[in-house]
Amino acid sequence: MKTAVLDANIFFHIWILDALLTVADDSLLEPLWSDEIMAEIRRNLPKAWKHATTSEIDAFLGTVNEAYPYAQVPDWRNHLDDLALPDPDDRHVLAAARAGGATIIATINLADFPPKTLEKYGIRAEHPDAFLSRVYDESPEAVRRAITRMAARKKHPPRIMTEEYAGLKKAGLATFAARLEA
Repeated sequence: MKTAVLDANIFFHIWILDALLTVADDSLLEPLWSDEIMAEIRRNLPKAWKHATTSEIDAFLGTVNEAYPYAQVPDWRNHLDDLALPDPDDRHVLAAARAGGATIIATINLADFPPKTLEKYGIRAEHPDAFLSRVYDESPEAVRRAITRMAARKKHPPRIMTEEYAGLKKAGLATFAARLEA
């Protein structure tokens, strides 16, 4: 099982988050985050989810934290001291990865996590499309079953698999969707 810190930007794209957490539900991924990542999500999610109220966002994040209680990395602040990234505000994400023993930071903003900086910690940043594609390549049938189950539980509106593939592609998971379709 792969351990990955989910950067805050993952939570702004529900199709991406849903795919990652569905794969986690089948023990193919251990997602991690910190209280600081959650605070960043809480601050910025209203911009992405323009029609959601603060209480709806809080309820959503509460549900996610309740569903994945092990995902919270408690001691990430102990790993901040020597970290340098292009955006100092992203240091907490790398600190959470180090504290949680993650080898991956799943993020849409790859430029914020330079490979040379991360490799000394045995960590790499991956776009969720590349990450999910690798998970698929290692366990294709398990991932396919998980995503099929995810699509089947959609009720508002209901989805068939071709709609799921199209939605994944539109969300930026084109390589992953192509693997699922093959």
